[in-house]
Amino acid sequence: MTTKQNLLKQLLWDTNISLEDVSAVLTNERQRVGSFDKKKIFSKCLESYSWFTILEIFTIHEIKELLTEEVISKLRSKSLQRKYLFLHEYLQQTL
Repeated sequence: MTTKQNLLKQLLWDTNISLEDVSAVLTNERQRVGSFDKKKIFSKCLESYSWFTILEIFTIHEIKELLTEEVISKLRSKSLQRKYLFLHEYLQQTL
């Protein structure tokens, strides 16, 4: 099992979603599996993992695409919202 697969397995431990289905969503082969689409998986990563761990799951270009103000506003922690809003603005300017 790769590091990415292991991280995704840990992330979705409380669901009945297979790694194959999650991978299909992340590679855009499927739009969603259960209630999870790519944005929701990404949001769960933001709330569960450090920045460097997230980089093991998503490319910087995927992060730039997925890290929207809508996603940020739905994060439960205000400190995470501030952190990722700053990162969102930085990525929009530099990439």
